[in-house]
Amino acid sequence: MHRAVDWQGWRTPGHRYRRLFELAERAVQVWRSEGAGSVAVKLFQFLRRNIRTAPAPEKPHSPALAREEEEVVIIEQDGDFDAQFFVGLDAWKYSRRAAIRMFVRQWQDKPIRKPFPEFHPGIYASRCNLLQVPTRPNPLAHYILRGKPQGPWNAKLIRAAADRIPSEGLKVALHVHAYYPEMLAEILSRVALNSARCDLFITATSAEDAGAIGKILASRTDLKAEMLTVPNRGRDIGAFLHVLERLQAYDVVGHLHTKKSPDLDPRMAEAWRNFLMANLLGDSFPMMDVTLAEFEAQPKLGVVFPDDPYIIGWTQNREPARLVLHRLGIDLTLPDYFDFPMGSMFWARPRALAPLIRAKLQWQEFPAEPLPYDGTILHALERLIPFIAAHEGYDHAQTFIPGVVR
Repeated sequence: MHRAVDWQGWRTPGHRYRRLFELAERAVQVWRSEGAGSVAVKLFQFLRRNIRTAPAPEKPHSPALAREEEEVVIIEQDGDFDAQFFVGLDAWKYSRRAAIRMFVRQWQDKPIRKPFPEFHPGIYASRCNLLQVPTRPNPLAHYILRGKPQGPWNAKLIRAAADRIPSEGLKVALHVHAYYPEMLAEILSRVALNSARCDLFITATSAEDAGAIGKILASRTDLKAEMLTVPNRGRDIGAFLHVLERLQAYDVVGHLHTKKSPDLDPRMAEAWRNFLMANLLGDSFPMMDVTLAEFEAQPKLGVVFPDDPYIIGWTQNREPARLVLHRLGIDLTLPDYFDFPMGSMFWARPRALAPLIRAKLQWQEFPAEPLPYDGTILHALERLIPFIAAHEGYDHAQTFIPGVVR
């Protein structure tokens, strides 16, 4: 007869791992003593006996746990929290309440993801001086209790739609840096999902890649495309700056690149790539059409990029960003929390990025390959795109497609 699990202390963090090891050791003992054939039966009996006798959750016994529970209840009773957006690919593993509790606990430690599209908890906490409060109140609970005041923490959101088509008079260009030529066909297929048409400027880093791209374009007589070969330096941003002056003749320009992210888990890399392409070009929705129609409707809209669920700040790029701003002749204080096009893909009015042309950055100013993971001028430029547009008198907006997560 195997004794029931002693559940006392299961919710005490210091005991959890030890008890899990006890359970694992007991399972191994059953396996060895009674054979593999009886393990399934024993496991079922074990779970039925112990889960039924598990105690109800303990009431919070400290001020911190009491605050946590109160914040969880406030957020749970409100309808805005989006568990799928917050958790991402593994959202199916969590109940909405469990996801909310994860968000509340993350904020006490290190915020990683946003609770729903449009709202940036870091910007809200910073602007409302919550970061200086010793108890570190949850910004979403605080936001809800105060009637959801509007402010810079609320992104201008462009939601997916199937019936928004820009006028034919809008001049549009799309720059694609095709470092991986084999991924270009997918981008072209996504462009074709839209009614709008654009002139393509495709950059490659070798004659061999240019040849492969030329073969792909040869079968697409419906496209107007120009091929350029550039140095393998500066990655997609260096290539974009190389063609940016020529793009000033257009009303709106897009910037994409063939993205593999070989340093990431393949599942996460694929999800991120699809997230970017679906938001900027399309999949279930013709997002290029939707975005271009928004540019037509909003004359002061300067930059559009996906509303990424991750909260990422300057990391090692604050000082490089200051140096870039000095080079651009822009004087501003860099906030701790902000939105930017993660992955450096976006749509923009060329005029909104004019300082990048005036700076006349040279190829040798970009770091040589292999590129450091962080802390370079390229990482700084990626984060500065919305700030540069704001300096030129333009604002930014972010796209959102329900169900498209990373």
